[in-house]
Amino acid sequence: MGQLHAEAARLYNEAFELLYEDGCHRALDKANQALALFEQLGDLKGAAESLRLVILANRVEAATRQEKPQKANLLAEEALADFRAAANRRGEATMLLALAEINSDRCGPRRRLKALAWGEEASEVFGELGDREMQATALLEVANIHYKRKEPEELLRAAAMALALAQELDNEKLKALSLHCQALGLVIGPRWLEQLEAAVAKADEAAAIFKALGHRRLEAATLRAVANWYLAAGDPKKALAPAEESFRILQQLPNALFQQSSSLRPLADALVCRSDADSDAERALREAQDARSRFQAAGFHRGEMTALKVQSSVLWAIGRKLCAFEAANDALEIAQGPEDKKHQMDLLLSAASLYLQDEKFEEARKKLTEALSVAKELGQLGQRLRALWQLGHLQLRLGEVQAALATAREAQELSAPGSASAAQALSLRATALSACGDRKEALAAAEVAAEFFSAAGDLKREALLWAFVSELHEESQGDLGVVRAIQAAERCITLRRQAGDAGSEAEALLRAANLHLAAAAEGCESNAEEKAQEARRLYKRCNDRAGEANSLLLICQIHVSSAGRLLLEEGSRGNRAASQSLQQAMTFANEAFSIAKRLGDKDLLAWSDYWRAMALMWNRNFEQALRAAHAAHAAFHDLQAALAGDSASTAAGLEGEAHVLVLLAELHLLCGDSGGEGSADDHYRQAREFVEKALSVAKSGVGSGSVRIEGAAFCLQERLELKLHSKGQVSGATPQLEAPRENVDNLQSFPQAEKASEVQPQVAQPAGLEVSFVQSRLKEMVSEMVTSDEPPELDTPLMESGMDSLTAVTFTATAAKEFKMGLSPSLTFDYPNIRSMAEHLVEESRPTAL
Repeated sequence: MGQLHAEAARLYNEAFELLYEDGCHRALDKANQALALFEQLGDLKGAAESLRLVILANRVEAATRQEKPQKANLLAEEALADFRAAANRRGEATMLLALAEINSDRCGPRRRLKALAWGEEASEVFGELGDREMQATALLEVANIHYKRKEPEELLRAAAMALALAQELDNEKLKALSLHCQALGLVIGPRWLEQLEAAVAKADEAAAIFKALGHRRLEAATLRAVANWYLAAGDPKKALAPAEESFRILQQLPNALFQQSSSLRPLADALVCRSDADSDAERALREAQDARSRFQAAGFHRGEMTALKVQSSVLWAIGRKLCAFEAANDALEIAQGPEDKKHQMDLLLSAASLYLQDEKFEEARKKLTEALSVAKELGQLGQRLRALWQLGHLQLRLGEVQAALATAREAQELSAPGSASAAQALSLRATALSACGDRKEALAAAEVAAEFFSAAGDLKREALLWAFVSELHEESQGDLGVVRAIQAAERCITLRRQAGDAGSEAEALLRAANLHLAAAAEGCESNAEEKAQEARRLYKRCNDRAGEANSLLLICQIHVSSAGRLLLEEGSRGNRAASQSLQQAMTFANEAFSIAKRLGDKDLLAWSDYWRAMALMWNRNFEQALRAAHAAHAAFHDLQAALAGDSASTAAGLEGEAHVLVLLAELHLLCGDSGGEGSADDHYRQAREFVEKALSVAKSGVGSGSVRIEGAAFCLQERLELKLHSKGQVSGATPQLEAPRENVDNLQSFPQAEKASEVQPQVAQPAGLEVSFVQSRLKEMVSEMVTSDEPPELDTPLMESGMDSLTAVTFTATAAKEFKMGLSPSLTFDYPNIRSMAEHLVEESRPTAL
């Protein structure tokens, strides 16, 4: 009897060790043998635990085939009913634990909530029975479910209880598993980046215990987790060592091909992302190719497909697009058997994603059509919805808005109400409605989708929706749109912080900073710099130097905007504060330039020069500003050539070039006014040329800021017309256009040269203007430029009517054109209400005595 019991125990232990081997057939066989022997011996505890192993082996086998664990679930439910009928509390607890383990991996919050209830009940029953080892095992499964549900506090509580039991029992394996769970709890909370090193320390301790016990698979899994954490934190250098060690361990183990295929991705990502060195990328390719050869020799087709997929992504990352497509198509050729249909569907969707990124839309459509066909054949609703979502975005890229709406409707009809897939369908519908210009319906759909994602606990997708909602509100006119855009952006920041996605959080912070800057330009309270500085710190922590440089440039813009506003609104009183702000702006711009130079990023170099020129111009260093602006113009020109063929990047580059052209025109006008190097006529001539070029780019409609650029160019054109008219020069060659209703962008609110402010050109009218006419016309002009519902009163300050320093520039240029006279740029500040301004204009219009 003793020998039989020892044999059963040996079979059970071997089955447990073999459970996560490739195929797990041997584990299932030994678990069944152990079950038969324990039943023969009448050992209820051994029989229940062996049955749990049989059930888990069936679950692993189903997962390997990418199938639902229906057989495992049915076995557990039937056994639970039998144990309850027999009043077998231990068997009941064991089956409750098995059900928790099976269902914790299944998608959907309701399924995992059931798994959580089963796990907690199992833990309580084991505690009542005094079985502390199984109680600790159940607590670890409860912790695992809390991890899947993104509940760090509950996870840490369950893991701490399991660790205490493991220490009481002096069970090193349970201790290591508990430490690993505690590490998981530290990396899913909102402060996970701050807690990362503490999590790694716990994981390293767990890995060391697994190594000492000879549990190399568990050691490799723990090291792979550490590598993935570092990759998520944007630190591929630290990720490389654990990724290499995990992969090396699995290469040495028999029957570990499945785990090898899982460890290949973090190793390749760490190699490709840690530096720009070609040798790292080549090594990543070699690892993927060698892995493919091993998988091919072993007949492990799934691993071979995974290796080719990794190879394709590495090739794509280093710019070898044709080779990336070849690898993706090679993987598809392997997945042609009936048993490979699910892998084929996944590979088709991955290939479609590559074609979309490369703007090969017809090839992408073909792959998506194939994926949809396979998904329908297999009844795979999730993959079908994923394909529809990609197809809808392809249709939007091609301008097929009505087709995208139809695709969104189909996806919505297939989705369960309130589910994550329904939320994705609604988000697609919102995007399509926005493209149709139906902002109200788009907002409604996006906000409902965000609620669905929130209910599903999908923080990342919910954050994306709030970012989209913020964009929609920003497109609305008036202060309320900006306020609501800021509120949505703040919600996006909170969600990304909770998700622990530092890079995305920094991106959201920069967007919020831009919105706060827009609010500041309209006289609202702003914390733009605080947001931008926070984004800078996050990018720095993630080792994202390009993101850090972008943050620095935005901080520079904030300081330039602040200085410009001080100079325009306070005049000489604001000189000292403005000077300090401009010095800080130069410091930030120079720091961004240094980073851009080290990265070799032409776009960042161009914008760094642009903002250096802006800061120098506001500080009245016109000649130095001109040199910096020309450098920016040359950089944007080089960027256009480098990005030829990439339509989105080309549009962004053209918008940047247009901004610089306006800046160059303004600087030449200022140099002509101030008597700088070169003749004034030459500067005015060049100013006209740059205005014409800026208008040409703006009229082409590229870039989201084309209207604002057009408005800024219009103001410059008016000033140049007046300047040339006062000098008696013909200006008919300068193109004319209607003044846009939109406010001039804050980047183009320029200072005036000292010389120009001292002597303003005036064109006397043959007869003086009548004051009531001027007052009436000024009221109309103000009403057209501000968002107030009430018409302005004669004695109400214009700034209280909704005018700001930006609209003041457009207003002055429009007034100069309306009343045919040269006007000072400080008109709205010297004469702050309609009554005083009208009196001034009437006085200026009277003929001058000879």
